[in-house]
Amino acid sequence: MTFNISDRLSALSAEALAFVSRDKTETMARQWLGGHPSFAETPQWLVARSLALELALSEPSLMGATAFDRLARAMKGRPPDDIAAATLLRRSRIRLARLSDRIFEDLATDERLTLLPTAFSNEIGGGVSFGLFTEIDGAHIAATRPLVPLDDEALVLARSFVRPGNRGLGNGVRCAEAVYRHIVRNGLAPRATFCAAGARKPKLPFRPDENRLDALAAAWATLGRDPTAQELAQARCFANQDALMEVLLSVSTARNGGAPELASAYTRIAAVLVETLALRAANGSARGNLDAVASAIDAAIAGGTFHREGRNLFDSLRSG
Repeated sequence: MTFNISDRLSALSAEALAFVSRDKTETMARQWLGGHPSFAETPQWLVARSLALELALSEPSLMGATAFDRLARAMKGRPPDDIAAATLLRRSRIRLARLSDRIFEDLATDERLTLLPTAFSNEIGGGVSFGLFTEIDGAHIAATRPLVPLDDEALVLARSFVRPGNRGLGNGVRCAEAVYRHIVRNGLAPRATFCAAGARKPKLPFRPDENRLDALAAAWATLGRDPTAQELAQARCFANQDALMEVLLSVSTARNGGAPELASAYTRIAAVLVETLALRAANGSARGNLDAVASAIDAAIAGGTFHREGRNLFDSLRSG
């Protein structure tokens, strides 16, 4: 494939979060914590909610559709690279693996593949990892969501789901549910550092007390529902070139800093800003020139102050 797999998988996996029921994930997180509402906003709660969100991405509905399937159905009119990346996301499977440099070793099948770098595998480094991977072809594989490192106890639990004869995980979703519940209730041994979303305070240039865009993203990250008309109107007030470019950069910064819900919130805000500028242009306003925004982004990329992933997201939102 000729497109940047890492950029597209990262961007679209964040978009897929919009197709997950936040009520469902919060209910699951509370069940793992014994149903105690007093855990809300504690570190343990953040870990539980983050892992429940990861599980919900893979858990099929009653009709058999996952969040990635629903994302793919909403891709009509998107660029071919996005369609191709969405197809790869739909093929994502929960895998138990040992990562070493560029080697992926499936501990449930003994299969060995070349690991293509993405932000998710780059962050976790080597060791035994658990999470979503997609096979690119018969020789290459890539992580499509944040991975969880396993200590010995969690590894024993995950191995109990391996089918006899090393024929893979018997039920990846149920295995993930058991492993994540174990982590929430028991934690991990000190040598295992949890790298999934929300497990640690993101290392981000994130200043909600000083930056109104950061404050809006922080609020939207905890909505658990679609923004109201009033909340959308608040976002539309930011519709200008500088704000849009800032938000596009913040999507990747949040994602790479281990804050997928915040990245999803920034993505939603970026979509509102792009839509608002497009509506202005359609009504003859010079303040809605998306071509000018594209030119500014290209100039910033050439100057080393912007990245290609942000441009790809801009193109994706504009074409949507």
